[in-house]
Amino acid sequence: MNAQMLGLFSGFPTLHFPDAVVNRLKEELSVRKRLVFISAWPSEYQRNDNDAAGMHGMFAECDLPFSE
Repeated sequence: MNAQMLGLFSGFPTLHFPDAVVNRLKEELSVRKRLVFISAWPSEYQRNDNDAAGMHGMFAECDLPFSE
């Protein structure tokens, strides 16, 4: 089976995934090849870099790293 997941996150005020979200992500994302970050602020480059790093960090913090 070749499953893919599309997730839309509007951000988390604590900058951490809630436990329920972590549990669901671990359940659904057994294979994590790529994480694509699409910004709502295309012309704010520094903000994009910070937001992308933060999102990657939130996944890594939960032991959910991506290959790319």
